Amino acid sequence: MPEGIYDIFNREGEKIGTASWTDCHKKGLIHKTAELILFKDASKRETLIHKRSNETQHSPGEWQHAAGGHITSGDTVEVGMRKEIQEELFHNAHAPDFALREVSTFFNHDLLGNYEFSTIFEGIYPGPFFPNPEEIIGEPVWIAWDELLRDMRENPSQYSNAFHNVMGEYILKRK
Repeated sequence: MPEGIYDIFNREGEKIGTASWTDCHKKGLIHKTAELILFKDASKRETLIHKRSNETQHSPGEWQHAAGGHITSGDTVEVGMRKEIQEELFHNAHAPDFALREVSTFFNHDLLGNYEFSTIFEGIYPGPFFPNPEEIIGEPVWIAWDELLRDMRENPSQYSNAFHNVMGEYILKRK
């Protein structure tokens, strides 16, 4: 499988070129990601999380928000987010076109060599899901928002660094 190519940016957010996934992470090049906080319904009492594949390079086997990933060169963050939703949650099925609300973009530095402008989206969709077994262990699960926040405080190592950063930013910026 060919390695993805991503736009790279300076600290001011100006595009300065493109690079592979490997180069982005080995050379500490700033690139873009999109992250999804997905709720079951408008009450926003339950959110979808999943366990990352044990085969993934970063944070294998750790809990993560509903979907997220790198933005391919030339894609907008919303197009990239929809691609990640399709790839992770609707493997071999058509992803529904539910509304996405852009919440915030922040500078994420969750791992050594990883520098990202991460855009957080919020959505509402109750399922069903068809998870990609190459991306997700088992089935994604709904968890009560308050229970998730408590468990992330009590068991931080069970959750990816990116998820901690996304949740921190989301809590600050949501309306």
